[in-house]
Amino acid sequence: MQNKELLKSIPYLNEIREIAAQSGADIWLVGGAVRDFLLHGASGIYDFDFCLSHDTLIFVKKITRILKAKWIVLDDKQQSYRVIVRHKDKIYTYDFSALRAKDIKGDLALRDFTINALAIDIADKHSAIIDVTNGLKHLRAGKLEVSYEKVFRDDPLRILRTFSMMARFGFKPTNGILELIRLDAKRLRRISGERIREEILKIFSSENVYKIICLMDRLLVLDVLFPYITESRGLEQGIYHHLPVWAHSMETLKQFERLLNSKRVQHDSDLKIYLNDVFAANRPISTYIKIACLLHDIGKPRAMRKVNNRTKFHTHEKIGRDLAERMLTKLKFSVKERDLIQKLIFWHLRPGYLADQKEPTDRAVYRFFHDTADYGIAVILVSLSDWRATCGPAIDKVKRRSHERVMLNLIDQKLIFDKKKPLVKLIDGRRIMKEFKLTPSPLVGKLLSAVREEQSLGNITTKTQAFEFARKCLKKMKK
Repeated sequence: MQNKELLKSIPYLNEIREIAAQSGADIWLVGGAVRDFLLHGASGIYDFDFCLSHDTLIFVKKITRILKAKWIVLDDKQQSYRVIVRHKDKIYTYDFSALRAKDIKGDLALRDFTINALAIDIADKHSAIIDVTNGLKHLRAGKLEVSYEKVFRDDPLRILRTFSMMARFGFKPTNGILELIRLDAKRLRRISGERIREEILKIFSSENVYKIICLMDRLLVLDVLFPYITESRGLEQGIYHHLPVWAHSMETLKQFERLLNSKRVQHDSDLKIYLNDVFAANRPISTYIKIACLLHDIGKPRAMRKVNNRTKFHTHEKIGRDLAERMLTKLKFSVKERDLIQKLIFWHLRPGYLADQKEPTDRAVYRFFHDTADYGIAVILVSLSDWRATCGPAIDKVKRRSHERVMLNLIDQKLIFDKKKPLVKLIDGRRIMKEFKLTPSPLVGKLLSAVREEQSLGNITTKTQAFEFARKCLKKMKK
């Protein structure tokens, strides 16, 4: 009877029932909403999947007209449609699909996981759960099991859903699932980048992504998603590293997760806000930092050279940035997402150079944060995680502690600076062109940038000083 609480929580359920009854269609609530209700209760569920016996498109047009809502096609061939509704300042999605078998039991048997193969006949006064694959048993046991043997062959994206479900619910996959994934992992190459990207983001948004990534790595799923990592496997790095390139990259991800859970981060409200604020695709910046940690050294195999019997990886950050661009573009990551991950890879060595100075100069710190813009703190976190994953025999532990102190101080400086009021603009490009009789060109931008740097360092505070400094810079630039 408690299942009625779920049905009561669904806005416009009476309208859905009424339209179905008018058309003589049977309709069931299926999948995720039933699962989530059994796990966590009715609150916080905004996505509902329904299965109809017939006339799905006609039903969707009627319900959108009554609710004055929008609808989109998810899969015309499978008669799957989404209705998007705003109710009490919240957005709800209702997916309506046609039966894929002669009855609901046959349909449920074709779903991906047993815990998703649950349904409620919304016209049933008892609201009994229909379970034909032992989904309730597996739900109680915290097990993830497929509904049938060819589940991954019919839709290889379900391989990634296995890991995102593990990440989201903490369920343990059966050995049978793992063997099927091992056999079918290469089939992921058939799936569009858009669909893969969404599951990748779900996985990397989880709190314990390292354990999930280790399993994906063991089953060689990662090599299909990020093909350039294969070159990194087993590639030794020299005396500063205790792990080969790919194992080091995995360890960098692990160290970043440890950093996220450390007192240093958990007790710093400003840093937590920075890491948890939505960056893109309704995901926090920490999601993308994790991806960058995993990919930060993918350029090393192509950069590797032997110099005086020592292994060098000169320009690996540039090569890695370009390889990441290719992979992420293929996976349909947005321009903003790609820009962040590429810059984290490209700049990840820079904080180490700063940290080589016991006390970096104000000018060096300014230029670092100017160059890395809004991503400076994220760059430092990747670099710090990279350092913590580097424990070869040549590492100086005293110097390591000094490096970490400098990096953490840089984060503090940036967080304090961001709270200050923006500097008043002393001069602009138009005034510079008029004063020095210049035409629009990159030179104007360089002069403005130089003035802003001196102003940020406190060396100039007035318009007169700004013009005088710009004049001196112009003379140097023209020499």
